[in-house]
Amino acid sequence: TMSGTWKALAAIPQIARGEVHSFAPTALSLHIAHRLLQTGDASLLGPFFTPDAPMLPVGGDLIGDNAGDRIVFQGQVRSAAGEPIQGAMMEFWQNAANGLYSNVDPDQDDNNLRCRMLSDENGAYSLSTVRPIPYEVPDDGPGGAYVAATGRHCWRPAHLHVLVHAEGYKDLVSELFDEADQYIEEDAVFGVRGALAVPFDRAPTAEEKERFSNVAEPFHMVDFGFVLQPAG
Repeated sequence: TMSGTWKALAAIPQIARGEVHSFAPTALSLHIAHRLLQTGDASLLGPFFTPDAPMLPVGGDLIGDNAGDRIVFQGQVRSAAGEPIQGAMMEFWQNAANGLYSNVDPDQDDNNLRCRMLSDENGAYSLSTVRPIPYEVPDDGPGGAYVAATGRHCWRPAHLHVLVHAEGYKDLVSELFDEADQYIEEDAVFGVRGALAVPFDRAPTAEEKERFSNVAEPFHMVDFGFVLQPAG
């Protein structure tokens, strides 16, 4: 409960230490905001976003020489009225097969598994990539003390990050989670929303196999549509 969380947090010593994940305040504030606002597709930006990733055309490939199960991530960006939004800037990032993001792993290229993309005239987007994996956030420092005090573990379920912005609309920060992940009900930083947990294992149709013939089989499909709210 939130009252129990507040009591647990009150007992955590204030340790001054810089770490990659100072996620306790962020997670708590997001949890409170979600309870108050009941947001739908919104989630955490997190510490792994980097600006100015390379542009990729719709249907482009992020797999490169990355290990992992191949997936094609596709869908549409539309307004709350259901109209497709052309030219929405979409930014994608995820972890690699070792569980690390490129901005914290010196062995990866700075832009590995990152890209930007403009939705097409139908508001559509698609890209091929590797299936992200669950990862453990640090269990020391203030974040670890928070997790221990509230009886939680430090694992995040596998997910893809997406930031969408378009003129005249509010920015949307989101994450798409593998609904079959073992940690889907226990995200360490409260990022999972019901609508954001989707299948990562849908078999492609014959038409999709032809359309994504550049992707070596076997691969699976991940489908999601983003809805942007008007600005102001």
